[in-house]
Amino acid sequence: MGILYLVVGFMITEKPLQSAVTLTAFLAAFFIVAGSFRILAAMVIRFPYWGWSLLNGIVTFLLGVIIYRHFPACALWILGLLVGLELLLHGWTWITLSLAIRKIPANAA
Repeated sequence: MGILYLVVGFMITEKPLQSAVTLTAFLAAFFIVAGSFRILAAMVIRFPYWGWSLLNGIVTFLLGVIIYRHFPACALWILGLLVGLELLLHGWTWITLSLAIRKIPANAA
């Protein structure tokens, strides 16, 4: 993995604009495929709370379609938007996790 990260890092720094366009195209395709699979899995398996997975699949699929429809004009700003959203959600997850950990009794830890 380290070698792969190193090679890809060098490739991206050599041609950052082309890399952003390529990465955006891959993200659009990934979101469309991943969203389709989530929708299909949620509707076929019907596991507990499958509706949330179905909603997740629909949102993921639609995001991929939106990126694809605005490609390549969105290639530069969509990456920043997605990274920003990831950081916001990741930060929120850490905050809720830390609040949940505070509620664990001292003798259980």
